[in-house]
Amino acid sequence: MKEKIYPILQQEGLTNLICFDMCGITYPDPHYSISRPSSHTACIEYIESGTGVVQIGNHQFQPSGGDSYFLHTGMDQRYHADPESPWKKYFVNITGPLVADLIESYHLAGRYHFKNLNLKDDLCAIISLAKKTGKDNSAQMVSVLNRMLFRMHCHCLADDLGASIANRMRDFLNTKTESDFRMEELCDYIGKSESQTIKIFKNAFATTPYRYLLDKKIELAKKLLRNTNLSVKEIAMRLRFADEYYFSNVFKQKCGKSPSAYRKNDKQ
Repeated sequence: MKEKIYPILQQEGLTNLICFDMCGITYPDPHYSISRPSSHTACIEYIESGTGVVQIGNHQFQPSGGDSYFLHTGMDQRYHADPESPWKKYFVNITGPLVADLIESYHLAGRYHFKNLNLKDDLCAIISLAKKTGKDNSAQMVSVLNRMLFRMHCHCLADDLGASIANRMRDFLNTKTESDFRMEELCDYIGKSESQTIKIFKNAFATTPYRYLLDKKIELAKKLLRNTNLSVKEIAMRLRFADEYYFSNVFKQKCGKSPSAYRKNDKQ
């Protein structure tokens, strides 16, 4: 079985506003692929395991286990599972004019991929309601849908706040290329613990604060080697390395050659 789909019974009155087309579970299938040009259907999905590629309009991303995504109406929707690690996921498809209003109300325009947002319980609640055949449970489904959209909204706010804090940290580190630096300074600057500080920065820039600052120092070292007559020892002191030997070792690891060899090659 590749997919278990549950149709949803609704009275005609509510479907004029929002219609729950279907919900269900997609099981791992290396050939799983969906294409909906200019789709009139919105889709909310939670990925329990596996990975794949999603394209909505000009936006492409690769959600994997633990992520959720929301495909909006009126856009090209194309997605497929990774053949080596196909998705297992839970989903609900919705249509109707209220969908666009909800997207606007929850400030979700342009928001499609929600990393590490677990919507499984909410989607399973909708699936459980759909299984109760012979009864219109769409009012309860609207309540669950509102909860999911609110959680997406809060997730976006947290991401935006994290990005703002990460940018502040980056700007702070940019002032430290010729200064001594202790992680405690950065933690105090944003009022977070060391583990929180590193996590926020790494989520934004895919590196740690220490490695980011080290890369900035090496970039400045290259400029000083190319454009000044400062000795290797003087550059090491200026950039606050412990000594010229440590600086030379780090430089060689990063650039594949010693500072002296880098300067010599640049002048040839």
